[in-house]
Amino acid sequence: MIAKPLADRIGVAAVAKRAGVSTATVSNTLNRPHMVSATTQARVFAAMEELDFVPNGSASALRRGRGALIGLVVPDIVNPFYAAIAKAVATHSRERGYVMALCVSDDDGDTELDHFRMLAEQRAAGAIVVPLHADTRRLDRLRLVGAHPVLIDRKWPVDDGCSVMIDDVEGGKLAVEHLLKGGAQRVGLVNGPHEIPQCADREAGAR
Repeated sequence: MIAKPLADRIGVAAVAKRAGVSTATVSNTLNRPHMVSATTQARVFAAMEELDFVPNGSASALRRGRGALIGLVVPDIVNPFYAAIAKAVATHSRERGYVMALCVSDDDGDTELDHFRMLAEQRAAGAIVVPLHADTRRLDRLRLVGAHPVLIDRKWPVDDGCSVMIDDVEGGKLAVEHLLKGGAQRVGLVNGPHEIPQCADREAGAR
């Protein structure tokens, strides 16, 4: 099957005619569904299906000032921790009508910054970031375009940022308490370098 040229593709007017509604109703069904009754929405979607209509996501993004893109920026994808995060973000993004863009920084600051720029240029609706550096000013470009970045495993240095973190101090404490309650007399700690805040916090809690 040969794809139709752009000029010949079905537009909103054709969908409106098939559904027996105005073009404004078709637009509201796509962008402001709360303004359209369920019955009318069903007619519009049926017409879209019959005509093989594909909405113009770029045009919708321009009208809204943001797209339907959620960026996930992680240091690598081999680590099972980041792979699990990617799977969850992809699933929940799709369920809510968004598309996840997976951006892997490869532990390189310049690559990470390139990803931030790309997400800003695409007017991403949001960005979930495991940052390489504590300097969250690098994320200002995203915040300026309304991309609402959320940090994972890193706290914003100011209170107006959103982070999802584990209390590593409490985690280290609970782990050692569990061993001591089980009768352990000596406890060993296998940890990473203190330059990684989570490692330092785990040792503090363990001690």
